[in-house]
Amino acid sequence: MTDGTVLDEVILDYDPPVRHRYGWTGGAKLPFSLLVRSGTGNWDFTETEGGTRIVWTYTFGLTSPLAYPLAIPIIWLFKGWLQQGLEAIRAELLA
Repeated sequence: MTDGTVLDEVILDYDPPVRHRYGWTGGAKLPFSLLVRSGTGNWDFTETEGGTRIVWTYTFGLTSPLAYPLAIPIIWLFKGWLQQGLEAIRAELLA
Protein backbone atom coordinates (compact mmCIF):
# COMPACT_ATOMS: atom_id res chain seq x y z
CA MET A 1 0.00 0.00 0.00
CA THR A 2 1.11 3.61 -0.45
CA ASP A 3 1.43 4.09 3.33
CA GLY A 4 3.86 1.17 3.62
CA THR A 5 1.26 -1.30 4.84
CA VAL A 6 1.77 -4.85 3.62
CA LEU A 7 -1.39 -6.93 3.35
CA ASP A 8 -1.62 -10.60 2.50
CA GLU A 9 -4.46 -11.04 0.04
CA VAL A 10 -6.26 -14.29 -0.66
CA ILE A 11 -8.09 -14.94 -3.93
CA LEU A 12 -11.69 -15.81 -3.06
CA ASP A 13 -13.18 -16.07 -6.54
CA TYR A 14 -11.45 -16.10 -9.90
CA ASP A 15 -13.68 -16.52 -12.93
CA PRO A 16 -12.04 -15.00 -16.03
CA PRO A 17 -13.15 -12.97 -17.85
CA VAL A 18 -16.03 -12.09 -15.51
CA ARG A 19 -14.78 -11.68 -11.93
CA HIS A 20 -11.84 -11.44 -9.60
CA ARG A 21 -12.54 -11.26 -5.84
CA TYR A 22 -9.94 -11.12 -3.09
CA GLY A 23 -9.84 -10.52 0.63
CA TRP A 24 -7.46 -9.72 3.47
CA THR A 25 -7.50 -9.76 7.25
CA GLY A 26 -5.21 -7.94 9.65
CA GLY A 27 -2.16 -5.95 8.70
CA ALA A 28 -3.74 -2.49 8.55
CA LYS A 29 -1.83 0.30 10.28
CA LEU A 30 -3.10 2.69 12.94
CA PRO A 31 -5.52 4.47 12.95
CA PHE A 32 -7.20 2.42 10.20
CA SER A 33 -6.70 -0.81 12.19
CA LEU A 34 -8.84 0.61 15.02
CA LEU A 35 -11.81 0.71 12.65
CA VAL A 36 -11.27 -2.05 10.09
CA ARG A 37 -10.34 -5.71 10.62
CA SER A 38 -10.76 -7.01 7.05
CA GLY A 39 -11.53 -6.08 3.47
CA THR A 40 -12.88 -7.74 0.36
CA GLY A 41 -12.33 -6.33 -3.12
CA ASN A 42 -14.39 -7.39 -6.10
CA TRP A 43 -13.65 -6.68 -9.76
CA ASP A 44 -16.52 -7.36 -12.19
CA PHE A 45 -15.81 -7.19 -15.91
CA THR A 46 -18.51 -6.69 -18.54
CA GLU A 47 -17.92 -6.50 -22.26
CA THR A 48 -19.20 -3.30 -23.82
CA GLU A 49 -19.10 -1.95 -27.33
CA GLY A 50 -15.46 -1.14 -27.92
CA GLY A 51 -14.13 -2.20 -24.55
CA THR A 52 -14.67 -3.59 -21.09
CA ARG A 53 -16.54 -2.05 -18.18
CA ILE A 54 -14.84 -2.60 -14.82
CA VAL A 55 -16.75 -2.25 -11.57
CA TRP A 56 -14.51 -2.34 -8.50
CA THR A 57 -16.34 -2.63 -5.18
CA TYR A 58 -14.93 -3.00 -1.72
CA THR A 59 -16.43 -4.23 1.53
CA PHE A 60 -14.85 -3.64 4.92
CA GLY A 61 -15.32 -5.69 8.06
CA LEU A 62 -15.38 -3.23 10.94
CA THR A 63 -13.85 -3.92 14.33
CA SER A 64 -17.14 -2.97 16.01
CA PRO A 65 -20.54 -1.54 15.09
CA LEU A 66 -19.44 1.50 17.06
CA ALA A 67 -16.75 2.11 14.42
CA TYR A 68 -19.35 2.78 11.72
CA PRO A 69 -19.76 6.56 12.25
CA LEU A 70 -16.00 7.03 12.27
CA ALA A 71 -15.57 4.85 9.18
CA ILE A 72 -17.94 6.87 6.98
CA PRO A 73 -15.40 9.60 6.05
CA ILE A 74 -12.73 6.98 5.44
CA ILE A 75 -15.07 5.09 3.12
CA TRP A 76 -15.60 8.26 1.05
CA LEU A 77 -11.84 8.78 0.83
CA PHE A 78 -11.39 5.13 -0.17
CA LYS A 79 -14.00 5.47 -2.92
CA GLY A 80 -11.96 8.32 -4.37
CA TRP A 81 -8.83 6.16 -4.22
CA LEU A 82 -10.62 3.33 -6.05
CA GLN A 83 -11.80 5.76 -8.73
CA GLN A 84 -8.27 7.10 -9.19
CA GLY A 85 -7.01 3.53 -9.62
CA LEU A 86 -9.60 2.80 -12.29
CA GLU A 87 -8.83 6.06 -14.09
CA ALA A 88 -5.11 5.22 -14.06
CA ILE A 89 -5.88 1.83 -15.63
CA ARG A 90 -8.01 3.51 -18.29
CA ALA A 91 -5.31 6.08 -19.08
CA GLU A 92 -2.70 3.36 -19.39
CA LEU A 93 -4.86 1.29 -21.72
CA LEU A 94 -5.69 4.28 -23.90
CA ALA A 95 -2.05 5.38 -24.15
